[in-house]
Amino acid sequence: MEEGRARTSRDYRFWEAAAHSPVSRRAFLGGAAASSLAALLAACTGGRAGTTIRPTIAPQQVSALLQQQLQAARSLPREVQLRLVRGFMADRAGQVITVPLGFNYFDGGISHTTPWPYTQDVPMLWYGPGIVPTSGKFDRPITSADVAPTLAKLVGFTDFQAPDGSVMEEVIDPAAPNPKLVVVLVWDAGGNYVLNLWPDSWPQLKGLMPRSTWYSSATIGSSPSSTAPIHATIGTGAYPSRHGILDNFIRFPDGSLADPWSRGPSGLLSPTFGDQYAEAMGPKAATGLFATLSWHAAMLGHGSQANPNVRPVMVLREKGGGEGAEGIAWGLGAQTEPYYRFPDYVNDLPPISQYFPVAEKADGVKDGKWQGHDINSLNFGFNTPARVPFQQRAIEEVITREGFGHHDAPDLFFINYKLIDEIGHLFTASSLEERDSIVVQDANLPVLVDFLNRQVGEGKWVLLVTADHGHSAATDVSGAFPIKVDSVDASLEGRFHATATSPLAQKIRPGWTYLDDAKLKGLGLDLEQVAGFMLDLDKEQVAARPSEVPASVQGDLVLSAAFPAQLLSQLVAPE
Repeated sequence: MEEGRARTSRDYRFWEAAAHSPVSRRAFLGGAAASSLAALLAACTGGRAGTTIRPTIAPQQVSALLQQQLQAARSLPREVQLRLVRGFMADRAGQVITVPLGFNYFDGGISHTTPWPYTQDVPMLWYGPGIVPTSGKFDRPITSADVAPTLAKLVGFTDFQAPDGSVMEEVIDPAAPNPKLVVVLVWDAGGNYVLNLWPDSWPQLKGLMPRSTWYSSATIGSSPSSTAPIHATIGTGAYPSRHGILDNFIRFPDGSLADPWSRGPSGLLSPTFGDQYAEAMGPKAATGLFATLSWHAAMLGHGSQANPNVRPVMVLREKGGGEGAEGIAWGLGAQTEPYYRFPDYVNDLPPISQYFPVAEKADGVKDGKWQGHDINSLNFGFNTPARVPFQQRAIEEVITREGFGHHDAPDLFFINYKLIDEIGHLFTASSLEERDSIVVQDANLPVLVDFLNRQVGEGKWVLLVTADHGHSAATDVSGAFPIKVDSVDASLEGRFHATATSPLAQKIRPGWTYLDDAKLKGLGLDLEQVAGFMLDLDKEQVAARPSEVPASVQGDLVLSAAFPAQLLSQLVAPE
């Protein structure tokens, strides 16, 4: 591969099952009379709506429009269907499910939320000399839900029962001692697709593989593939369909749509392993987290909301930031501050400007900049490679001062590094900026390992390296067509004659669309009509600048499936 060039979509074949649907969509749409969704569910289940039995449906029993939507949904690979089901909870999600075609993605702030492998496949590597077997690669499928029960077995805690996950037994050596510290390290957006765009940029992680136990078929297990739900899955051993953190936005019982952490940890419906472990161990063990956003806190747990006697140490960067936004300094936001203990001393450490030379050197050009960017202009340097050593220094301070690795029982410490994700959003996963970020993030692995050896002791700790999702490459690399959320919204409202003051769509998210039920009824519409329109969306309708879409592709469809959420029960049998 040429230096400085990311791999292209031609190097990947996993997504091609999504690229063609056997359904001739437009043939179904002309004048199709809508029929009740309840009639379809009854036809599918012998009158028992909500079951997963899938007998043949007589075509005359349902509308052509709804048949088309069901066929498109059932044409999705079974694993994709399963991810959709695992990620859905009716009272918190939208009413119409959407699945992008191929590498296409909904572009409205998030560009990595799909059920397809390029955003689902993640590294899963367990390293712990003297504790974790050096068994190398295992091909069997595992998911992020399997992390929590594996942590429990590693530390010898038998009271935790994961709702969905199972122990990665290959990680467990029955003859090995319990670790003094287990560190869970998440490279945010560092999924397999992103790493494989730059295969020569992570030699340290590759070097650990033969000395570890790692899984080549690890996935996050559910869709949407966004930050908040997957960190909750890692922490709880449950999928979003149980733990309730479906996305970076959810519907609350009062009908409002908001960040799932906007009201504190209560949005997380399931206990985490960290919750149960901290309560059971008391002062015998410490738990803590160092990350960026409250979305990451679900790896750790509910803090004192679960148990007033437990207030674990936690460092985020939400001081001065809004919902889902990084702040200007290490600190907790109002929604997390009451439940966790923030160590003020981390803001007494040297400023990030001390690490600007790391960013400057990352591109190999000594010019005071990074890839031509003024370093300070990128979130005061925090969205540059300087972030990694700056965060590492603070992590070391917390682990040392709080005595992690030196309690009577094993300690737990969770880390999220968000640089790869932020740079992917700013410049795409195939950018040189992303390459530099991966290089610096990878180079920090031996720094962390050396620190753990000094602080905890060789042969006394375990490190898990994983990710919460992948990311999107530039469109000329992946062949993707970005589906602009604002354009979809305008097309939807225009088609059904809604108004800006009384919109039909409350919010369009990458995995589904939230509709105003009263407005839907007032317009005389049903869900299958809205889903049918969305399934037929083409490039001209969803483009940021429709006039720039070549005439030859204007009518190309951009979704693999769109259907009323109730149809999820007709897709896959129970696990």
